[in-house]
Amino acid sequence: CLFVCFFVVFLLPLHGSWLPRSGPVRCLQADDVKVVSGSYDATLRVWCLTTGQCQHTLRGHDGAVLAVQFDDKHIVSGGIDKMIKIWDFKSGDCLKTLCGHRGGVTCLQFNLREQKIFSGSLDGDLRFWDLGSGKCLETLDWIRSEGHTGVIRCVGWFCRRETRSKC
Repeated sequence: CLFVCFFVVFLLPLHGSWLPRSGPVRCLQADDVKVVSGSYDATLRVWCLTTGQCQHTLRGHDGAVLAVQFDDKHIVSGGIDKMIKIWDFKSGDCLKTLCGHRGGVTCLQFNLREQKIFSGSLDGDLRFWDLGSGKCLETLDWIRSEGHTGVIRCVGWFCRRETRSKC
């Protein structure tokens, strides 16, 4: 993890790869060999950690990309445009666009095993989506129901040990 952070912060800009962006990087996720970054210039970029080169530039959001998650098959992104986009990791093609949030999508998490996406946004809603159909399965309005007054900035999966196989 420390190496990835060092590489992303210090070495990629030296390659000149991030200099053409018109806005700063807002979000990123990394694994052992790649980084996916989202930016205020409305793009996502897939980077090779070995070479520091951009392998794909994904365009489709209408404004800043605020959240990103990926696995070996999909990239899932959320933006200020209130949309969640599901991308094919290898081709970079947008497979689906999920609509429903009334504010920018600030955070998301997806569970490949269950094919579900959990998202939070500026509208104060938490939404639970089916990755396959793209349908919103449930909406939780935390501002009205629980008295929260701020933006949802982080979501995650929690599994109890006895139910881990169900997550």
